[in-house]
Amino acid sequence: MKTKLFRWTLAALAAASTASLVSCVDPYYGGGYGYQNYGGYGGGYGYGPSVHTSLIITSDSRWGYDRYRHAYYDYHRRSYYDPYLYGYYPVGYLPPIIYGAPHPYGWYPGRGVCPPPRHIRTHYLSNYRNRVDLLRQRDYSWARSVREDRISRPDRRGPQESRRGDFDRFRDSDRFRDSRGENAPLFRQNRDNRETNIERFRENRIENVERVRNIRQTNLDRFRERHGDTHQRVIDTRQANIDRFQRDRTTNFNRIADNRAAPAARAPSMRPQNAARQEARAESRQERKESKNDEKESGRGRR
Repeated sequence: MKTKLFRWTLAALAAASTASLVSCVDPYYGGGYGYQNYGGYGGGYGYGPSVHTSLIITSDSRWGYDRYRHAYYDYHRRSYYDPYLYGYYPVGYLPPIIYGAPHPYGWYPGRGVCPPPRHIRTHYLSNYRNRVDLLRQRDYSWARSVREDRISRPDRRGPQESRRGDFDRFRDSDRFRDSRGENAPLFRQNRDNRETNIERFRENRIENVERVRNIRQTNLDRFRERHGDTHQRVIDTRQANIDRFQRDRTTNFNRIADNRAAPAARAPSMRPQNAARQEARAESRQERKESKNDEKESGRGRR
């Protein structure tokens, strides 16, 4: 059981290390493209103390580009491909670093995503160890200034084989076993801290729930108090308006009745006055009529 648990732990560590090395951002040139690091800048994977093995992600998932070796890496065939010599290097061979060569297809770091190789040929290169001579034989204009890094010689393994072999050596080393014993107290402390944080989180959650519940109840009681006062105020205002309307209506009815009864009450006292006034009007009309007749007769006598 312990052996199986140990193997599962190693598999988890390998998966975590692999996931952490994929789809990163190039720290040297900034954003815009990523790289896959198989060895970094040291000798952790057997390439020597100053060998770079950073593979830039291209627009094709099959290919990675090594900007230090100016060569592509084919993940399917697990070998390097030279875009200038149009051929593959043997599986497990790591080309040396070269200086003075341009990047393929006009690409340079910081200019978007690196394109994959074109016009691929499937044959392996012969005399691949003399890469500079082969480039100069191709009559490239820049090949005269190309030089090879003679200090950090290439390892004879590719990124996949080197990474797997170094992990196996680390797994079997005393450093791995010692690190487990040294990290055990730290693991236990982290576990205790995690349990303490979980318990604290639960207590805080209960307190927060109770606080929220009290706030909701307080707001509800306050709303009910305001709502009750408003309801009583509305009832009182409505009753006052009804009483005012009824009082005004009664007053108007009394005024209309008084206006209607006033002419009938004044009629007996006004009758003699109206009779005398009518007689005077009749006498006046009679006098005017007689005067008109006299004027007519006098006019006839003159004729």
